[in-house]
Amino acid sequence: MKQHYVPQFFLKNFGYNEKGKFCINVFDIECIKSFTSNVDSVACENNFYRFDQAKKFEKLLSKFESEFSLAINEIIKKRNTKNLSKETKTTLSKFIAIQLNRTPALRINYQQTLEKIYTILLKAHGQKTDAVPEIAAEKAKEYQTDNIMKIANAIYPLILDLKWCLIINKTALPFWTSDNPIFFVNQLPSPSGLSNCGLACVGIEVHFPISSDLSLILLDPIAFPHITEIRIPKLEDNIIYENSLQFFSATRFIYSRSNDFSLAEEIIKSKKNEQV
Repeated sequence: MKQHYVPQFFLKNFGYNEKGKFCINVFDIECIKSFTSNVDSVACENNFYRFDQAKKFEKLLSKFESEFSLAINEIIKKRNTKNLSKETKTTLSKFIAIQLNRTPALRINYQQTLEKIYTILLKAHGQKTDAVPEIAAEKAKEYQTDNIMKIANAIYPLILDLKWCLIINKTALPFWTSDNPIFFVNQLPSPSGLSNCGLACVGIEVHFPISSDLSLILLDPIAFPHITEIRIPKLEDNIIYENSLQFFSATRFIYSRSNDFSLAEEIIKSKKNEQV
């Protein structure tokens, strides 16, 4: 059963209507090629969620996504975050929290962690580790499916408390999204040398394009007290920066209304040159 990890209603904001069907341009970072697809055929995998929980989980997500769609459409219509109700912000905070926890990127993180643990334990007992990747992959799927809602309910209040800003894109370049559409940035140095990209960290920035011409930016209110709630950049460099974040956030796929992925190709070429 095909299951989405980025909802179709959201992807439509980055696509276009072609003869009654919503289409979207896709860039495959791994294969370095682009193609056009129907929205219902991207950001999904067969049996992505735990099999015995899939139907129940999909039904629950469907209920939430209808509410999330209305909340995102409210921002798109109003083109500001200042007049959003507490209820709408709460709904959007829950959507962001759930989306953060349902991606392939997080699944890979879980799997890699479990592989390390199982390998250490099995080697300590003199046992073979050949089956570790397969076991870890299944356990990571189970853990992610079982805990998406639990973790989302724990972290959404942190998202709600951030400073909400909106970038309105009036340039010719559209915003991109990806298979991991929410990116964390912190430009402040970490005093401990550890990651400072948690939601409660001083200086945190959460970048989340919600359509081809709107990007929601959630900021630490202490570090950014004077940032205006609406920004309308005149230079395409601002849009290029946001799109580069989507490239580095993506596990494999980038999605756009435009079929121009020259920025992604340039980044890949630059990374290859650095490795030489």
